Amino acid sequence: MHFRSKEHEAYDESHIRLAAQISDQISGAIAAHIANIHMYREALVRNVLAVLGRVIAPNGDFGAAISEIERLSSEIIEFDGFSIASYNAERRIVRRLFARGLFLLEDTAPEEFSIDESAASAAIQSGKPIRQAFSSVEQLNDFRRSIEAFEAGTRAFLTAPLISNDEIVGVIQFRSASPEAFSEAEVENSQRLADQIAGALANSLASQQIRLQATALESADNAIFITSPKGIIEWTNSAFSRLSGWTSREVVGLPTSIMKSADLKNWDRDAEIWKALDSGKSWSGTHINRKMDGSEYPE
Repeated sequence: MHFRSKEHEAYDESHIRLAAQISDQISGAIAAHIANIHMYREALVRNVLAVLGRVIAPNGDFGAAISEIERLSSEIIEFDGFSIASYNAERRIVRRLFARGLFLLEDTAPEEFSIDESAASAAIQSGKPIRQAFSSVEQLNDFRRSIEAFEAGTRAFLTAPLISNDEIVGVIQFRSASPEAFSEAEVENSQRLADQIAGALANSLASQQIRLQATALESADNAIFITSPKGIIEWTNSAFSRLSGWTSREVVGLPTSIMKSADLKNWDRDAEIWKALDSGKSWSGTHINRKMDGSEYPE
């Protein structure tokens, strides 16, 4: 607050005291206003995270929730482009799940590339959100993917790693045409968003892997069955039914002893198998089992 006068002797002590009182009143109002703004912003972020939690919690299909994740993110981070990708740490490969905005057409087709081709590698290496701004394409010479983004109009990136159980499972990235984009508050918000959705992505990737493995087991030519530690049958594949004559419905929930050979000399082999499994070891060899019709077969 600043007062000015053309008169050299314009202000005396009373004016100074009055100006101080006015200043105190104004500064208190400004402080209250700023506090209200912070409270409003925090309430908005908390509400977005709560809604996001309800969106992704019951949804086993992470891909189906991505558009809603993008919409909710836009309420607390200002951006022109948005993408989510999974990450394979062993191969250092990023697999794009979704990308839209900033001259990027929506593309649901998965795309894989090395994380080392992207400026997003900085977020992977640090394990925390990274804001990056570039004024020239020369600054991106080591990152082919990011050069393409720069040429499409991107001038600032905000990338947050998606970490579940201390493992980076993906990245979420925001892009802007403005090199001044992404405030400290928005960087913090990206971390909170990442924390919220990382578990959902990890669960989705695990479910996909389980479905892939189940398909492989089901389509195998060899008979396969899975049991509990106590030898109760929990699952069988189609080849098991073709070979043994037992359907999955008939044997699930029953002990493996229903397939036990009637020949006592084969019982020692049964004991040998279970001894190895109970000690955490694998066993391989030929074993005699009994079919549903009572005949026996080696496997």
